[in-house]
Amino acid sequence: MQRGAVAPDVLRVEPLAGRRLRLTFADGLTGIVDLDRLVGDYDGVFGPLKDEAFFRRVSVDRDLSTIVWPNSADLAPDLLHAAALESAVGSRPEHPAS
Repeated sequence: MQRGAVAPDVLRVEPLAGRRLRLTFADGLTGIVDLDRLVGDYDGVFGPLKDEAFFRRVSVDRDLSTIVWPNSADLAPDLLHAAALESAVGSRPEHPAS
């Protein structure tokens, strides 16, 4: 993604084993994001995500254009998009970064 560009909306989320998420973005990118790499120690608002049942309650918030959990934990869509690019499965974004 180019500097200053707005991250594409997250359209779909599927929780996977090992605190990973399969994310689909509005630009066509689908990738798997390992939350352990993004969140680290799961402190504060991310603490409940250590519980597998709570982790699986992730959903897409259309107003925020990203994923959220019931305790209002969320992650920026640009961070998620960058992580998904590293592990893209299948489709690629329509306008890849230069």
